[in-house]
Amino acid sequence: MKILRKIQRLSEEKLEEYVEKRINLLEAKSKKDHKYPLTLGYDVENINPMPYDFINEYDKLNMPVKSICSYRGYIPKGDKMIYEYKQEPPYTLSNKGGYYIIDSDEYILEFCKYIRNEDIANEHELFNIIGEFLDIYFGDNMEMSRNEMNRLIYKNDNAFFEPIREHKFSDFFGKGNAKCSEFAIAAQNIMSFFGYDPYCICGRLDYSDRKSERDHVFNIVNYTEERTGKKTRIVFDASASVNVFDYVRGYIGRYPYISFLEEDMDEIFYKLFAEDNGLELESYSYEIIGNRMMQAIHEEVTRRYSIKIDFELSKVMTKER
Repeated sequence: MKILRKIQRLSEEKLEEYVEKRINLLEAKSKKDHKYPLTLGYDVENINPMPYDFINEYDKLNMPVKSICSYRGYIPKGDKMIYEYKQEPPYTLSNKGGYYIIDSDEYILEFCKYIRNEDIANEHELFNIIGEFLDIYFGDNMEMSRNEMNRLIYKNDNAFFEPIREHKFSDFFGKGNAKCSEFAIAAQNIMSFFGYDPYCICGRLDYSDRKSERDHVFNIVNYTEERTGKKTRIVFDASASVNVFDYVRGYIGRYPYISFLEEDMDEIFYKLFAEDNGLELESYSYEIIGNRMMQAIHEEVTRRYSIKIDFELSKVMTKER
């Protein structure tokens, strides 16, 4: 909260100088702490072609497969995020084109300007506003679908989307097509900027009452509450958010899903990776009961956050943290 109060006191010119300087420091530290540049997600580029019938025989093949499921701290420009697989003739599984390069940090300055005149009492309110801002920044009117970001072509009587070779994170700004990884990356860097200790988790989200979301990217944030001094850990999910209603259940908007965790970080990661385990958490919605006052309405549905490997790759993937 100290950084929040600092930026709220700065002039616009001084704010831009401060934001640029702090981002440069965060990027330099990240490049020093991590092997750079990194690929987040499941990197299966350059896999040899194989028939789908042999999808369960991956453990018998020598393939260059890596997984970076957890990234701690600021994500610098130049890193790559894989957001989908490509299945192309002849039965090739590839990430080529299903990724983007982190190329912009402009949203951090825009967020600082967005909250300069906000009365923010605690960390929970700040986190809610991060989700509110990202909804606005990424946009909600679909200007271009994710498929339209690729070019439809035909080969050997098969139609598929040819990936854009120079795909960038900023391609999603204002287009209304951002999904979990874009929200999680932006939230990660905003929280890092404000001095919190976030993790970007490339994992999975399952609901107890519906088909699995399968691949999902979310954040776990480790911080100390300024008012109480309590060490706190939360799941923060800005894309799989919660609904906000008025007192007659009229829809108002949405806020990020936030759930407080009792476990320490080692236990959290153990549960995320443990077979048939994960973090099982309550679902809820918000009801407005007064000026800036909300109460959580708990639902019977539960969420399960975990790190699972799709496409039967678990036997050959290596985890880097």
